[in-house]
Amino acid sequence: MDFVLGLPRTKNGEVVRLHGIPRTIVSDRDTKFLSHFWRSLWNRIGTKLLFSTTCHPQTDGQTEVVNRVLSTLLRSSVGKNPKFWDECLSHVEFAYNRSVHSATKFTPFEVVYGFNPLSPMDLLPLPIDQVLHKDGKDKAEKERFPAQRKSKLSPRGDGPFQILEKINDNAYKIDLPEKYNVSATFNVSDLTLYEPGPDLRTNRSQEGQHKLNKQHAKWEEFLESFPYVIYYKKGKENVVADALSRRYVLLNYLDSHLIGFAYIRELYGNDPDFCEKFNACEKCAVGKFYRHGGYLFKENMICIPQGSMRDILLREAHEGGLMGHFGVTKTLQTLKEHLFWPKMRRDVERLCERCVTCKKAKSKVSPQGMYLPLPIPDFPWTDISMDFLLGLPRTKTGRDSIFVVVDRFSKMAHFIACHKTDDAVNVANLFF
Repeated sequence: MDFVLGLPRTKNGEVVRLHGIPRTIVSDRDTKFLSHFWRSLWNRIGTKLLFSTTCHPQTDGQTEVVNRVLSTLLRSSVGKNPKFWDECLSHVEFAYNRSVHSATKFTPFEVVYGFNPLSPMDLLPLPIDQVLHKDGKDKAEKERFPAQRKSKLSPRGDGPFQILEKINDNAYKIDLPEKYNVSATFNVSDLTLYEPGPDLRTNRSQEGQHKLNKQHAKWEEFLESFPYVIYYKKGKENVVADALSRRYVLLNYLDSHLIGFAYIRELYGNDPDFCEKFNACEKCAVGKFYRHGGYLFKENMICIPQGSMRDILLREAHEGGLMGHFGVTKTLQTLKEHLFWPKMRRDVERLCERCVTCKKAKSKVSPQGMYLPLPIPDFPWTDISMDFLLGLPRTKTGRDSIFVVVDRFSKMAHFIACHKTDDAVNVANLFF
C-alpha cells in the first residue's frame, strides 16, 4: 500500500462507488425522498422509486428491521460513551455484514463477494482455518425509566440490584436507588435473574481504579487486548519465579505455534468427555473422531476438553473483537464452525443469560405485527431500500443520524453517519 498526496479535499459517496446504480429504491415518504430534486435525479438516471404506504405491500419494512438491529448493536458497542457512536459505526457495519442472515443462510459478504473477510476470531492461534459467521436481531423496548433513557443508545436495562422482599409470586421489591424516582416494586416479567460468572477478560480491582497514571493506563490497555484468566494463589504458592523457570517458560512460549492453546493436548487423557475417544483414536480414526498433531478432531472441528479454555472461547465468540453480543443461535453457530464439545448449547445459553451487557442493551418486547414481503430481487445491489435512524446523541462532528442503505438481495447494509438537517442534495452526495 502507498499514499497519493496533494489532492484537493473532497467528499466521497459510499453506495454508487462500491456497487453502481440501483434499479429500484424502496423508501418511506420522507420529505427528502419526495423532493423535486430527488425525484428528478433518479428519473434522469432511470431508477424507479417505490414509496411505502399504509396498505401497500411495497413497504420499507426491511430497513426498519435493520434499524432495530443497528440500534441494538450500537447500544452494545458504545457502552457509557454514547456520543462516540460514529467511531463504532464501521465496526458495527462489518459485524452486521459478516453475520449469517436468517433468510439467505449466508452472510452478505458471501452473497456479494463469494467469501467472508477475516475477523479477529480467524486470526486466533487455532489449528483450523475456516470462517466464522454471526448475526443478530432484537428490538427496542417500552421505556420504564424515561428520565434515564434520553437517547436511543442508552441501555434498556439496569442493574444488578439486590432483592429486598418478595411481595407475592408475581412481584418483588428491589434495592433501587432514589435517583430513579419510581416505585421499587416490580413485576417478575420486568426482572431478569442475574447470575455472576467468572470474569475472564478484565481485572475487577483494576477496573475500579478510575484515575490511572499514563504508564499504568498504557499497560492496562495493552493487557486488555488479550483474553486471560486470573487465578488466586495462596501465600506459599504465590512466590516469585526464578531465572531458570522463567527461561524455561519463555522457550516453551517461543517454540509453540499455537500460543495459549497447545496445552489442551495434555488434557485429553484425563478429560471425562474425550478421554475414551482420544485413547481409541491412537492408531486410527474411530467414527467421526481422529487425532492429528496431538489434537482430537470430530470431522473438521477440534474438540475442546473441560477447562477455562471453553469459557475463553465462549466469551470471544459472543463479545470479543467484532462479534457484537449476538444471541444464542448465532453465537452457537459461530462456535460450531470451528469447535466441538458436548452440551455446547447449554454453555452458550448460560453465557448469554449472564451477560450484563445483553440484558441492558437488548429488549424483551417482540415486534408488533408482520411486514409484507417485497418482490424478490435477482441480483445484488440492483434493488435497494433506504431509511434514516434518527434521534442519536450528537457527536463531536455534529452528526446525530445514520443513513441506512440495505440491499434487498444479499441483505448487505451500509451505515453512513449524517445530520438530521441534511437535505436531498446532501443525501445524494452521501449516496454517490
